[in-house]
Amino acid sequence: MKHLWINRQGNNELLIFFNGGGMDARPFGHLAADDLDVLMFYDYRDLCLPELKLEYTRINVVAWSFGVWAYAACGLELPCSRVIAFGGTLRPIDAQEGIDPAVFMSTVDNWDEAGRTKFYRRICGGAAGFQTFKLPARSVESQVEELKVIGLAAMGTEAETRYTRAFVGEQDRIFAVDAQLNSWSKRGVKTVIVPEAHYMFGHCHHWKELLFHED
Repeated sequence: MKHLWINRQGNNELLIFFNGGGMDARPFGHLAADDLDVLMFYDYRDLCLPELKLEYTRINVVAWSFGVWAYAACGLELPCSRVIAFGGTLRPIDAQEGIDPAVFMSTVDNWDEAGRTKFYRRICGGAAGFQTFKLPARSVESQVEELKVIGLAAMGTEAETRYTRAFVGEQDRIFAVDAQLNSWSKRGVKTVIVPEAHYMFGHCHHWKELLFHED
């Protein structure tokens, strides 16, 4: 698992962001941080945590897509004020609570330049959102490796952790809306449906907006 400090200025508050599968920082480069330190985790070809000394007055975790599962599975233990999920579940490859396994395997089998471009368009909700989406600077090969690792680790298994809120995009074409609602309702997590696609951050301007969603 890789990590990247998006902003590290010694602020009192830290946002830890668990990115989606196959991603890096580029799709989030438009978000300002200012008085908020931001640490991003991504590339889940392994879930080994780096040695980090995190001394903050307030720590929040925000996870998106496969990052929702990765945060729970990696075993990071911190006193968090908020743990917020966007567009994902704790059983990400599951017919009832995530992506149908057959659909996931088909996606992996067809992951090439054309296949991933089609996927990016889908997560953005179509051509309009895709126009402003900043493509990850990841190779096809690294993404396929990561998806295969996630598939082996997550299919049919469950990672448990305490989420304080889950946001579901009503136009999500990756994780079915009903599957997300079903998954979170089983765990008693309050769920909010928002009028967004799977990638629901294109209209945001600041990392804090991901936290203010909960207010």
